[in-house]
Amino acid sequence: MLDAQYFISFASLVAFGSFVHGFTGLGFGIIVIAGLAFTSINLERASAVLNLLLPVLFLAVMVNTKRDFRLHINWKLSAVLFTGAFCGVPLGYLFLYTQGSQPIFSLALGVALLLFAVDHLVRPRIDTRLPMPLGWIAGLIGGVLAGAFTAGGPPVAFFLYTRYENPYEAKGILQMIFFSVTWWRLLNIFMFSEGFTIQILQWAAAFVILVLIFFMRFKDWELVISNQ
Repeated sequence: MLDAQYFISFASLVAFGSFVHGFTGLGFGIIVIAGLAFTSINLERASAVLNLLLPVLFLAVMVNTKRDFRLHINWKLSAVLFTGAFCGVPLGYLFLYTQGSQPIFSLALGVALLLFAVDHLVRPRIDTRLPMPLGWIAGLIGGVLAGAFTAGGPPVAFFLYTRYENPYEAKGILQMIFFSVTWWRLLNIFMFSEGFTIQILQWAAAFVILVLIFFMRFKDWELVISNQ
């Protein structure tokens, strides 16, 4: 069950996470989960709500970047990344399901947040293309993070950015990977937990409008920045 006292806090985090994700292509899941970690809400149940919102968000990003999606998609690269993520998601989700209320999960979340922060601050850039087999490992790590924290972007993005001269061209394939992994995580929720209750569906239905509104606000910011 989700405690109703956290509804407003949850909604605020969803709104902020949607804006950040729309603006950067990453960050929605980790922002919301990190914020909720400071409460006593059931993180596994909260992640089920997020999992219903993520396909909407990723689809909105893909529609907004459909031209880049068509031009720069690499299906072979996508398959390598997804097969790695396919193996990683169940591992991450079972960790959340069994340890979500334990100190070890909080420690793992803190380490993940630290790594994500370092990634955004340092933004390491490798000029040489990483070999394709490392894409599977990046997908695996991203899948574990997605399963546990609904946020597997940095490992996948780091690998993809070495395969494209212009990192923006990777945005389409990133969202496609995220979109596919999200549906796989949905199936894991059905297989390993109590699935989606009426309350989960109600909260997701209430938040989906926030996701779309704050993502659409991003489009205005992107146009302003791109014209400067």
